[in-house]
Amino acid sequence: MQQNAFCKTRRLCNSLIIFSFLAMLPFPGRANPALKSDGGTGLTVSIGYVSTSGNSETTTGNFKSDFHTRWGRLHFKAYGAYLFTDVTNQESGVKSRDTEKIEAGVKTDYSIAEKSSIFTNIVWRKDEPSGIDHNISLASGYGRTFFDTDQSMLKGGAGLEGFQEEKLIDGSHITDSALAIYFQVDYRYRFSKNNTLKFSNESRMSLSDNNDYRVANALSYVSAINHTLALEISYQHNYKNLPVNNKRKTDSTTTVNLVFHF
Repeated sequence: MQQNAFCKTRRLCNSLIIFSFLAMLPFPGRANPALKSDGGTGLTVSIGYVSTSGNSETTTGNFKSDFHTRWGRLHFKAYGAYLFTDVTNQESGVKSRDTEKIEAGVKTDYSIAEKSSIFTNIVWRKDEPSGIDHNISLASGYGRTFFDTDQSMLKGGAGLEGFQEEKLIDGSHITDSALAIYFQVDYRYRFSKNNTLKFSNESRMSLSDNNDYRVANALSYVSAINHTLALEISYQHNYKNLPVNNKRKTDSTTTVNLVFHF
C-alpha cells in the first residue's frame, strides 16, 4: 500500500512538472496571455489528470464543463463534471473500475441591490465510491458581496437546502431526505492578469439531526497559457460526518487540468 501511494504521488508530481513546463512555453499570444473575463457569457471545458483518496484511490482522467452568462441582474451558471474511479474491496483487496462520480448543476444569482442578491442552486450528484447512488438538492437564500475588485472578490450566502439522497447499503437502495441550513463562500485573488487563486466552500447541517453535517471545500490555482488556454491545479475536500455504513467520512480529489475557454 505504501509503495502504491508513493507511485501515485510520484506520478502526480511528474504531471505537475510536465504541465508547469507547458505553461511556460512560448505559445502564440503569450506576450499578453490573460484569459477572457469571467463577466458576460463564456464556456470552459477542462480535461486532465485526477488523483483521489478516501473512499476511492485512483489516478485517471476527468472531464468538466462550465457555462455562464448574464441577463440584466441575473447571473446564470450551468456546470458538469465526470470521472471514473477505482474502488478497492476492503475484504478481497480487488480493485474495480466500474464506479463513477458525476455532478451536474445550475446556479443562479439575482441582484436585488448593489451588494445583495438572492441565490438558487440545483445540483444532482452520483458518488458510488461513497455509497451514494444519487443526491439531488435545492438550496436558496440571501447572498452578500463583501468586496469585488479587479484583484480580489469575496462573496457569501446563507439559506436553506432541501435534499433527497439514495444510498447503496449492502446491495439495497435506501432513500433519505432532509432540510438543512446552508452556507456558501466564494473567494478569488488575482496575483496578476495571468494567475488567479480561487476558493469555495459549501456547508450544510440537517435541521432534524445536528450530527448530520457536510462540508465541501475547493481550492484552485489557474495560470493562463494564452487567451483561450490555461493550466489549472485544484484540490477538493469533502467531509460528511455521517457517511454510509463502512464508508469513510473524508474524500479528496486532486486534479491537474488544461482549461479551454470559448
